[in-house]
Amino acid sequence: MSLIIQISAGAADKVILEMAKKEGATLEIDTNHSTPVLWAVYKQRSPAVIKACAKGANLELVNKNKNTALSIAMAQDNPDAVITLFDCGLPINTKGYDGKTAEEYFTRQKERYDAGKDKGKYDSVLSYIAKKNA
Repeated sequence: MSLIIQISAGAADKVILEMAKKEGATLEIDTNHSTPVLWAVYKQRSPAVIKACAKGANLELVNKNKNTALSIAMAQDNPDAVITLFDCGLPINTKGYDGKTAEEYFTRQKERYDAGKDKGKYDSVLSYIAKKNA
């Protein structure tokens, strides 16, 4: 039997968490049903996403608002987070924000906003997806 602890990001005492882990705790969700990966994507902390992935985090879990890590990254217009999720093993054709794949979403964003300070912002993710789809 495993112990499940619900915490919110940043609110847990590190010592308590370490003790709980030693006893077999599953530290997967908080009271908003956000996983550590969801929080890391939301806070735009790619190194934390990579660490969670290395520990076997489920990238397709949803929070109470039915948001996945991919949908959060897309809604934040964050191509780098999307690439990080794909590097962690999320399938390229996964649907996220607005029921669109990352390719559909960022192609639309590029058509709308590829000018001024956002010029080229979407090129890296679209190039990454094209290579994976080749």
